[in-house]
Amino acid sequence: KHDNEQGCLADPAQCVWDNAHQECSKKQCVYDNPDTCNLDEACLWNNDAVQCEPKKCVYPDQPTCETTEPGLCLWENVTSTCVTAPCKEYQSELECHQDDSCEWTTTCVPKYCERYGQDENACNSDTQCMYDASRLKCVTKDCGAFQNDTCRCQKDPDCFWDKGTCKTGKNGECPTLDIVLVVDGSASMSQTFGRHPHGFYGMLEMLRAWVGNLPLSGEKAGAATATTATSRKVRVTFVQFSGVAAAPLTKTPIAGSATKTPAGVGTAGRLSGDYGELSADLDWHANNYMAKGTYINLGLQMAASILVSSPMDGRMRAVYIISDGQLQDQAYLADAKAKLEAVQAQVFGIVVRRFASRTKVDADAEAALKPITSAPHDTHFMNVNMDELAAVDSPLTQLCDPASDFGSNVAMTGGKHQTCSAYTSKGGCMGDVGCLWNELSCVQTPCLMYCGEASCEKDTTNGCAGGWDAMDRACYRKAGCSEANAAACEAEEGCVWNATSSACGESPCYHKTEDSCLAETEFPCVWKDGVSSECVLKPCVTRTTEGACMQDKGCAWNATSTECTQKKCVLHEDAAVCKGDVLCQWDTVASVCVVRPCVELGDDRVCNAVKKCHWDTTAAPGSCQLLPC
Repeated sequence: KHDNEQGCLADPAQCVWDNAHQECSKKQCVYDNPDTCNLDEACLWNNDAVQCEPKKCVYPDQPTCETTEPGLCLWENVTSTCVTAPCKEYQSELECHQDDSCEWTTTCVPKYCERYGQDENACNSDTQCMYDASRLKCVTKDCGAFQNDTCRCQKDPDCFWDKGTCKTGKNGECPTLDIVLVVDGSASMSQTFGRHPHGFYGMLEMLRAWVGNLPLSGEKAGAATATTATSRKVRVTFVQFSGVAAAPLTKTPIAGSATKTPAGVGTAGRLSGDYGELSADLDWHANNYMAKGTYINLGLQMAASILVSSPMDGRMRAVYIISDGQLQDQAYLADAKAKLEAVQAQVFGIVVRRFASRTKVDADAEAALKPITSAPHDTHFMNVNMDELAAVDSPLTQLCDPASDFGSNVAMTGGKHQTCSAYTSKGGCMGDVGCLWNELSCVQTPCLMYCGEASCEKDTTNGCAGGWDAMDRACYRKAGCSEANAAACEAEEGCVWNATSSACGESPCYHKTEDSCLAETEFPCVWKDGVSSECVLKPCVTRTTEGACMQDKGCAWNATSTECTQKKCVLHEDAAVCKGDVLCQWDTVASVCVVRPCVELGDDRVCNAVKKCHWDTTAAPGSCQLLPC
C-alpha cells in the first residue's frame, strides 16, 4: 500500500523497502527465534544480526538462478546450487564495509585482491596485494603486516622501515602525533555524497581505511604512554558534533552538543594507537549518528580536553575538523580556540562537498570553517568532494608528506633516516644514512636490503660494513666523517673539514666523472687531477672568516668579495700535471705544486713595477714572467 520509501519504512513491522526495484513489499520471515525461523524453508536465521531473514538465491536451476536476479545470484557448478554473489547481499555502504572482503563503489563488490583467492603466487605478484597465510586468502597489501620482516618491508617500494616498524611509504615522515578527528554528525550529512548514498556512513568508512594505514603506536587507550617524541608513532580518537540551539532565554543562546564513545566501548573517547579500539569507535558513531544541527563549539571543547592528556614531550598534537555545512555557532568559538592553542594543537579544516563542483553551500561552509584553523589558514584548510577525502593525494593520506599543504605543517624533519624521496638536494640526501644520491635523485642505499648484521658487515663496497643498527634492526650506510681534527678528516675519502664550525662532514661533491662534477651548480665542486682523480669541494670555501682562511697556506682572503679562495696550482698533486700548467711549477723540496712567481700579475704596468718580473710578449697573449738570471 506504500508507494514511497518514507511510508514503507514508517511501517517496519510489516513492510520492507527494496532499493533495487524501488518498491515496498510485505516483510518476510518475521520470526523472533532461530528454531521457528529455520523451519521455514524460505528463511534463515542471521546470528550476527540476531534476526530471521529471507533466504536469497534459492532458485532450483541454473537458468532461473542467473536470470531472475542478475548480478545478485550465480550458479555454482561444483555443488549445482544457486548462491548469492560475493558481497551482493549487502544493501548499504555501512553493511558492506563490515565485511573485510568487500568494498563500496556504487554497490557492494569484492575487494580487488579477492580475485586471486588462494593463489599465493598470483597474489604476491600483484603489487597491490599480499597473501595472508593465516587466513589462506589474498588481501590488500598492508605494510604494517611486515613488522617482523625487515627484508620484506625494505624491498617493497610502497613500504618504509622506520625504527623497527614497517610503515606505508607516504607515512615515513610522520612524527610522534596525537590526533583528534572532530566529525560532523549533522542531519545534512545523511544526504547522498557522490557515490555514497549516506554521507556520514561513507565518511566513517573512509576514516576506517585511513586509520588502518597510519603508523599506529599499538598503545591501548588509558594505558601508560609508552611512545616518546622520537618514536614516530600515532594515536587517534574521534569526536562527533551536532545538536540544537539552546532555549532563547538561556545565558548562552547557542549550545549544540558533542559525543564520544562511552566507557567500555572502543577508546572510551581517549587517544589510542590500537586499530581494534578505533574501529570499534567508528562502529559506535555509526550506530549513534546525531543527525541534528551544525554546532561545533562543544566538539572543539571536547577535543581540547582530550588533548590535555597528551604529554608535552615534544610530540605534535593535531585536530582535524570534517564538516559539510555552515557552522551555526562560529561566533561563539573564541574560548574553544583558546583551549586548543593552550594544548599546542594545530587545527586543520576539511569541507566535504556532495558534488564535483563547489556550490553556495560549500562556499558558506568554507567561510565559516577556515577562520577556525591554525595560521596560515591556506595550508590548514581543504575543500574536497567526499571521494577525495581518502584518495591517494587527499589531505588525510598526505598527512605526513612535507610537499603537501597539510604535511608541510606536520611532517618531521631531521632524524637518522627518512623516506629518501623527500630529499631534493644531494646534501640532505647524503646526510641520511639510509639514502644515496644517484646523480638525479635520492634513492635508498643498497645497505637497506641486508636482513641481518652478518650480511651487512660483509658489504664494504657500498659502505655498509659498520652500519648495522641493532635497535632499528636495519643496515645503514656507515656514518663517516666523524673525525675530530682537520688532518684526519681530510684524509678520509669523501670528507671535508669545516674550519668555521670545526667539524668534519661528508662532502656534497659525489660525482664520479669530471663532466658531472664541473656541471654541479648547487655546490662549488672542482675536479681534482692526480694519482686518484676525484670530484671534491672547492678548497677554502668552508672557511667563511678571514682568520680561518689565513690559517690555510693554500687559501687567500678576498677582501672585496669577503670570500676565502684557493691559491692556484695546489690541486695538482702530480709533478707532471703541475709542469703541464703554464701557471704552475713543481717545488721539488716540498713536493707540492706552487704558482710560478709573477704569473699572477695580469697587468703589464703592475708586472714591470716588480723588480724580479717582466712582461713577456714573445707569446700571445702577453704574460708576466720571472726575469731570467
